[in-house]
Amino acid sequence: MEDKKIFFIEDVKDIINLYSDPLRKAGYAIESYANGNEALAGINSVAEGKASVPKFIILDLMLPDISGLEILKVIRDKAVFNDTAVFIFTNYGDDKFKDAIKPFSKVTYLLKVDTPPFKLAELISNSAA
Repeated sequence: MEDKKIFFIEDVKDIINLYSDPLRKAGYAIESYANGNEALAGINSVAEGKASVPKFIILDLMLPDISGLEILKVIRDKAVFNDTAVFIFTNYGDDKFKDAIKPFSKVTYLLKVDTPPFKLAELISNSAA
């Protein structure tokens, strides 16, 4: 597993750019995916041994094509991602979403509005320690 690799699955390019800067400054390599199908291609590439495993995945729940929850299920069904921490990164604070992720291990739920870029980088760096 590449300790400095992050998959950032988010359909709003400005959010990826804003949050990626402090992560890159902290030494992380970001692979961004603008929709669920792109993300699944990246996830399958890792599962097939064609790419290295990311240490972290930042995952938006509301993507234009596939629910982030469906992507989370795929990630957790692939043993290669057992040690990969997932940060659900969303604007939806509804308890139904928080309840939906409870069965999954190594998942943290973050609201974008409460998590400025430097704080996300700090959370990830602290999780890596």
